Amino acid sequence: MDAALEVVAVVSMNGNGEALVLNRPIRFVYERAGKDFIGADGPFRDVLRYSPGGGSFKAFGGREFPLLMADGSTETVKDHWWSSFFPGTVGAAYGSVESLKKCYVFYGGACITPADLAALRATYTGCVYPYWDYEKVLKFDDQRRELVGKWMHEEGRRKALVRVVKAQRKVIDLNRAGTAKAAP
Repeated sequence: MDAALEVVAVVSMNGNGEALVLNRPIRFVYERAGKDFIGADGPFRDVLRYSPGGGSFKAFGGREFPLLMADGSTETVKDHWWSSFFPGTVGAAYGSVESLKKCYVFYGGACITPADLAALRATYTGCVYPYWDYEKVLKFDDQRRELVGKWMHEEGRRKALVRVVKAQRKVIDLNRAGTAKAAP
C-alpha cells in the first residue's frame, strides 16, 4: 500500500500555472470501463479511451505499455488507447521528488476535479518556487554530498602525502646526521 499523496512543493510553470511536487510517484491502478481503461491513484485519474487510429496515427507513437489492473493482473495496450479526460476535470502537472531528480520534467496527463486539486494544493503552505529554482533545490543536497565526498577523498590523499614526505624527511635527516659523523 502506497503512502497517501502529499504536496511537498509547488513550482510555477511559465508564469501561468503550477506544478505539484508529490511525496511519491503516482502509480495508477486501472479498471476497465467498456473498452476504455480508467486508472486511479488518490484524487488523480488517468483515462485511456479506445479509438482505432487510422493509417500511421497510433496512440503514444505505437508504444506498447503495461497497465496494472485492480485485480492484480496486467493488461498491455498499444495503438488504440488515447489519453483523455473526464468532463468536469482539469489537467494537473505533477512530479515526484525522485522522478524529478532523475529527469526534471513534470507530467501533465492526469486529470483531477477542481475541488480535489484545490484541496490537495491547500495542504501546501510553503513558497511557490520559480521553475528552474526548484531544480537547484532538488539537486543541492546530492551535489553537496558528492562534493563533500570528493573533498574528503582529497583530504585523505593530502594526509597520506604529508606522511610520506615526513617519513622521507626523517630518512634524509638521518642520512645527513650519519654523513656528518663519518666526516673527519
